[in-house]
Amino acid sequence: MDLKGKRIWFLGDSITYGVGASDLSLNYVNRFAAKTGADVRNYGISGTRFGRATRVLISKLKAKYPGSRIIFISPLHRLSENDLINEIGMKREKLSSYVDSIISIVKDSGIEIIDLFHNVPEDMSLLSFCKSFTCDGLHPTDFGYDYLCNVIIHYLETGKILPWPVVD
Repeated sequence: MDLKGKRIWFLGDSITYGVGASDLSLNYVNRFAAKTGADVRNYGISGTRFGRATRVLISKLKAKYPGSRIIFISPLHRLSENDLINEIGMKREKLSSYVDSIISIVKDSGIEIIDLFHNVPEDMSLLSFCKSFTCDGLHPTDFGYDYLCNVIIHYLETGKILPWPVVD
């Protein structure tokens, strides 16, 4: 699929914004633009959570951009994903429950989703994943952002999710 000149908007959180990259120009959105020639806009905002507002967001996107291809990307693994108390002492659900809820809502709405959470090789530990792909247990490194960019390109070209690279 030729993406040159196609308008693609990325809405998301701190990972979409580029937190953790050594320079914001190295986030996956900017890499995607450089590799494909697509006309991209980065609407990533650090601290944004989509969980409760996913249905509203989908409805508004479908209404505003009828006939457009809309694709969601699931959250990535993170070191604190199984903690039931967040960093400020408030209760929360496990990340896997949050991810599964988003995937269910998105699929029920007829929207495509790139599921990065369930795509990690079974033999890769959470610690190994975070050391290889994140700078702080949550935000990707430059290597992680490059992988995200390649996943999106591969998905748009093939409809399939690119496997995580094997690392030591």
